[in-house]
Amino acid sequence: MPSHERGKQLPLEDQAATLVRDLRLIWEHAAYLVSLLGSVRWLVTRRYDRQRPQSEMKLSMFGGDVLYIFIAGILSFPVAGALIGSVLLALVVYMLGDAAGGPATLGPAAEIFRFPLRSTLWVLRQVLDVPIFDATPLSPIGDAVNAGRPLRVSQATLDAAVSVGGDDGHGAAAGPKDVKGPDVKPAVPAVVGPDETWLFVNGIVETRAMARATAERVSALTGRNVTVMYNGSLGMGMDMAECLLGRTLDTSSRPSEDLANRVQEQLALGRLVVLLGHSQGGIIVSNAVRMLVARAAGDAGVLESLRRLEVYTFASAADEMRSAVTADGTLAPYAEHFCAEWDAVSRMGSLTFSGWLPRVKGVDVKPDTWNGRVHVLRAKGDAKKREEDWQGHLLKEHLWPALLAGAFGVDSVFMTKYGVNREAEKTKDT
Repeated sequence: MPSHERGKQLPLEDQAATLVRDLRLIWEHAAYLVSLLGSVRWLVTRRYDRQRPQSEMKLSMFGGDVLYIFIAGILSFPVAGALIGSVLLALVVYMLGDAAGGPATLGPAAEIFRFPLRSTLWVLRQVLDVPIFDATPLSPIGDAVNAGRPLRVSQATLDAAVSVGGDDGHGAAAGPKDVKGPDVKPAVPAVVGPDETWLFVNGIVETRAMARATAERVSALTGRNVTVMYNGSLGMGMDMAECLLGRTLDTSSRPSEDLANRVQEQLALGRLVVLLGHSQGGIIVSNAVRMLVARAAGDAGVLESLRRLEVYTFASAADEMRSAVTADGTLAPYAEHFCAEWDAVSRMGSLTFSGWLPRVKGVDVKPDTWNGRVHVLRAKGDAKKREEDWQGHLLKEHLWPALLAGAFGVDSVFMTKYGVNREAEKTKDT
């Protein structure tokens, strides 16, 4: 049975409105879907073989994993198609009832139009609320604890990185945006602090080997041990159904609850927790943070511990990143987000809901539900690098090499505080 937190649901009207909102976003940014895997020129010339170590598109390394994902997607397609298709069909029925006046006009008869959506969403939750969809650590959490790792940066430098902020949408750095009042500022991560626990949540259609390879790249840059909180994949269709549940319907799923519990346990031990998520992992991280913020509302100890939580997402599909105001008036946890301008997933997620992109008609963006600067890899080139070379959705193939090469995020807190091996990694990736 779902836990108490996973049992919480939005009102049916809000769920229907959010479904419509996301369909509008998909339509608005559909042209960018072709850029998900990067430019055709980059793929055809197989430059990823030479310039992207551990590329997920390199069949000699991940051929078996790609085959597994492909077969799993075929086998799970009937279930995934039935789930998503029935929800969309039920949404059409709901909207017909809404156009006819809804409960105010139809009275009890309105339930005829509302029941299909209510029931299909219930079925979706039950199907995805099974242990196979848990977030599973691929190594003991203890292995992710980094004791006494010194930082090669001063507190003044870190403070300056916080004050610079992210991309304002015009290629320039923008200062903090105070969405909760003029006296509310982001919590400044400390240079000297407790032991660190690093956790990473993978994106869709990734196997354990792919997720581990990403964690290895993070470790190579930061010098930290990283544990993957693995969100298993049964193929593209089921992963999309999970995204529908976790993002569009704002449901705290099994993976997000597992993650929130793990993070809270580590914070309770006095550790600093660095939480990273890619793509769908950004949704899971977002939901976990929302759960922690909700717990903090009734527990001063949890609230204070959120000052030791840092969140960094990459190509996140999330539509919110919650925060809490601590006793000294700062926002916690600290958060930053890294995206490519042409990435369709980011455009439907962090780029839209951070306010970086222009407003889409019918899509509400609420500043008070978004925490964290956005660093955007702009689609522009120079004599050595064409503009599309780093544009794409993948972490190891697109965002990570661009981040290491200094194409964006140079002044981010993440790179300032943890990019200790940037120059060494840069020579491998570019």
